[in-house]
Amino acid sequence: MLEQFMIAINGLIAIALTQLPVPKSWVKFAPVFGLIGQPFWLISTYQNQQFGIFTVCCCYLGLWSIGIYRSWLANDKEGWKDFKTNFQKTEKLIG
Repeated sequence: MLEQFMIAINGLIAIALTQLPVPKSWVKFAPVFGLIGQPFWLISTYQNQQFGIFTVCCCYLGLWSIGIYRSWLANDKEGWKDFKTNFQKTEKLIG
């Protein structure tokens, strides 16, 4: 039951962030939610012996990982710049 809930919530959020007219700064969170949902997809499909869908889930895992890299880890991406800026601001406030 938990798997189904997590699949639904994370999948819907990821798709909504890529398809709805949301602020550009929010779109970078789509692969985060997509990646959070993948373990639940993998567990569910493996337990139910749905190996074709399991294979597709592995492909999604790779693609969401690329999205994480492109949105957050690549130095020339806005997500990474925003993260560093916010982290530095938080660091200054804390200490």
